[in-house]
Amino acid sequence: MADLPPARLRLFKPAFYSTGMDCFGPYTVKVGRRNEKKWGILFKCLTTRAVYIDVLHSLEQLASQQIQFHFNPPNSPHFGGSWERKIRSLEQALMTTLGAQSVTFESTVHCTGGDRNSKPLGYISSDISDLDPITPSSLLMGRPDSSLPPVIYPESELISRRRWRHSQVLADQFWKRFLRFYLPSLQTRQKWQDEKSDLQGDTIVLIVDPQLPRALWPVGQVSKVFPGVDSRVRVAEIKVGKKLYTCPVARLIRLPAIPD
Repeated sequence: MADLPPARLRLFKPAFYSTGMDCFGPYTVKVGRRNEKKWGILFKCLTTRAVYIDVLHSLEQLASQQIQFHFNPPNSPHFGGSWERKIRSLEQALMTTLGAQSVTFESTVHCTGGDRNSKPLGYISSDISDLDPITPSSLLMGRPDSSLPPVIYPESELISRRRWRHSQVLADQFWKRFLRFYLPSLQTRQKWQDEKSDLQGDTIVLIVDPQLPRALWPVGQVSKVFPGVDSRVRVAEIKVGKKLYTCPVARLIRLPAIPD
């Protein structure tokens, strides 16, 4: 198991400084008197774990900016586990909320995803005298809950320097607790304690396919490996007959070499 990437350690940076992105859907929604298919888009801050959800109306703007995408290999959701798990919980919430009915998707997405930033990061103590748990809303808005506060501040208080300094002190306190209680838990290695050699070229492997019986899993030969930034191989290109497949190493089983 490798160390945390730099994107997970952008400390004391604004939220969404390092962001993971994924789409979900489609859903049938009402637009006037007709029904249309709409996709949702989720942005996940890789450091504070904050979430922003919106509706993806079109990709024309991205196409005009000539953005180059690098996709994860097929059948490897663990490559984007940080946002893939959030996509799953969001789709479950939408399925419970929408069902098979057609509604206005924008309002439903924002209402369903509104409480995602109130999820505590780490352990919640049962002692009421302990400090409140850290949440993404604490780092975004200065309070654990994203709902509006029960008090109304006068305009003079909102623009005063004292109010700004108070917000900065709260943000510093949240970051200190983030470093002390949440960040060390990310480096706990529950598995992958032993060092293993990387996959090499020309190795004969068995490709794990959950959709096929084990006796029908294809056997191929490694034709190319793709080392990561830490020089560890997590993706390989497998040749099966005349076809080439890009597979994650987690889906490959090394077969013993035939002796000379």
